[in-house]
Amino acid sequence: MTKDGAYNPTPVLNNACTPCPRGQYCTGGPGGKPIEYMAHNLPIISVDVPGLREMFGPAAHYVPMNERFEINPDDCANKMIEMITNQRMRTRSAINAYARYIQKYTARRMVSDTLRLYNKVLGLKK
Repeated sequence: MTKDGAYNPTPVLNNACTPCPRGQYCTGGPGGKPIEYMAHNLPIISVDVPGLREMFGPAAHYVPMNERFEINPDDCANKMIEMITNQRMRTRSAINAYARYIQKYTARRMVSDTLRLYNKVLGLKK
C-alpha cells in the first residue's frame, strides 16, 4: 500500500505466480513460472495487462488495473475467492491453462519458433 492507501501492483507483478495452498490457482506474472504453472494444469488468475494477456490468452481469469496501473485489492480477493469456491471455474481454467501450454510453450515449440526467427533474420531460410 502507498501512503494514500492505493495498492501498489509491483509486489503482485514480481511475485505473481504463487500457488494457493493445495495448488488450487495461481496468479500470473512475468518470468518462467507462469509457463510452469500452465504445464502443471493450475488455474490462472492474472492482472489484466497486455503482456500477460498475450501470454495467457483465454487460459486466465483477469483482474483489471486502473489507469494508474493499480489493482483494487477487493477485486483481486474476490477473483481468488471465486476461483477457490467455484470448482467448475477452477477446472475449466486448469484445462485451458494446460491447453495454452501445449499450444504455445512446450520446449519443442519455443525452440522451433526461435530457430525460425533467427533463420529469417539471418536470411538463411525464406
